[in-house]
Amino acid sequence: MKAPGIVGRTVLMVLLALSLAWLAISGAVYLGRGGDEGLTPPRLAAVVLAVEAAGDGEDAVLAGLSAPGLRLRLGETPPERDMRPFPPEALEAYRAELAPRAVEADWVPAVAIGRLIGRGYAAGLPHRSIFHIQLTDGRTLSVSRSAAGVNRAGLPFGFVAGLAGSVIALGLLLLLLREARPVARLAQAADRMAPGQVVDLPDVRRASAEVRALAGAFDRLQHRLQAAMAARSTLFAGISHDVRTFATRLRLRVDSIPDGDERARAEAEIADMIRLLDDALLLGRAETGEVGEELVRPGALAADEVERFRSTGAQVSFAGDRKAAMLGDPLALRRWLANGIGNALSYAGQARVSVRQDGATVRVTVEDDGPGIPEPRRAELLEPFTRGDPSRNRATGGAGLGLAIMRSLAEAMGGRMDIGESPSGGARVSAEFPALDLGD
Repeated sequence: MKAPGIVGRTVLMVLLALSLAWLAISGAVYLGRGGDEGLTPPRLAAVVLAVEAAGDGEDAVLAGLSAPGLRLRLGETPPERDMRPFPPEALEAYRAELAPRAVEADWVPAVAIGRLIGRGYAAGLPHRSIFHIQLTDGRTLSVSRSAAGVNRAGLPFGFVAGLAGSVIALGLLLLLLREARPVARLAQAADRMAPGQVVDLPDVRRASAEVRALAGAFDRLQHRLQAAMAARSTLFAGISHDVRTFATRLRLRVDSIPDGDERARAEAEIADMIRLLDDALLLGRAETGEVGEELVRPGALAADEVERFRSTGAQVSFAGDRKAAMLGDPLALRRWLANGIGNALSYAGQARVSVRQDGATVRVTVEDDGPGIPEPRRAELLEPFTRGDPSRNRATGGAGLGLAIMRSLAEAMGGRMDIGESPSGGARVSAEFPALDLGD
């Protein structure tokens, strides 16, 4: 499973923090005990006695005893909507405290969720209540009491604050996602970069200044890279033309050498020089993606190449699927096979070629029974001008471009190459390409 990125981790941390905050608010406001004792019978009795003893200062006493969450008035106050009668066992405690006065009461849970689930009465839980007490002079005193920390809509103030904070946090998360999306698309564009190709960048006109600067720098970088690759190709082409001209002049002079052995050696040196130049040019074209793309049957092509080597007396065999199909350059794939078979013949005296199509991939392999390639050196030998023989003796190998060319050709055709070990301990060079399903 892929690990979440910085945006995903930020979202998870914020959601976890909000969840913990909501749980804390819910537990403190709704499930907590002892935080809201309500209007207990002794308190209500004290209020009634104060009103009855007020005499001419009755209005002042009513005003003084009234406070936020507690309202007193003489006269009957109708109960609020959804209020229900006090439970008899709870009302009995008030009647006993206020006897011989008549007492009636109604109540409703203060928190909205309590009303929705039909919560029963509990003195320690927040609720709103109205008491109607018949005073000793026959008048009725109405005492309305609202739960502390709860608004008229039945929502705790902490709940409202948490809700507002959550909305703000979610808004900030949306802004974060909006800012991070162009960066993710820019990373995807970087992955699509290929030699000789300029990728389209995401639209960042509405992004932050830093993201716009990053996209601009990336765009300038890819254009400079493409210009450098084009300049290198032009340089290679110029060198190739001039070196071939000099080689032609040398051949003409070699023909005038009277000694046959010396003339043959000179011609071989010139041929090696031209071959090295051709390899370098091919490597440059492969690294810049200058290969064709058409339908290729790698199995049939490999079989033909094996036959060409066998016609020279080389010990080469082929096994595999001749109907496997892929998109690529047949000349490039033929050169890949020729280099792989040539390396195997040079170091082991024999080669085995196989082509297998497995679902969405085609795997082309060249292996031998030679000394193999030590694992620590496998990645190193894929670099240009690196040879298995550390000496530069041309009698024991080429210029060290064979495997580098093979890797560049494989990657230019959308594949990847790796070096491994054959069952006999020899070298195994494989390239894996996207397959085409032609239904045959």
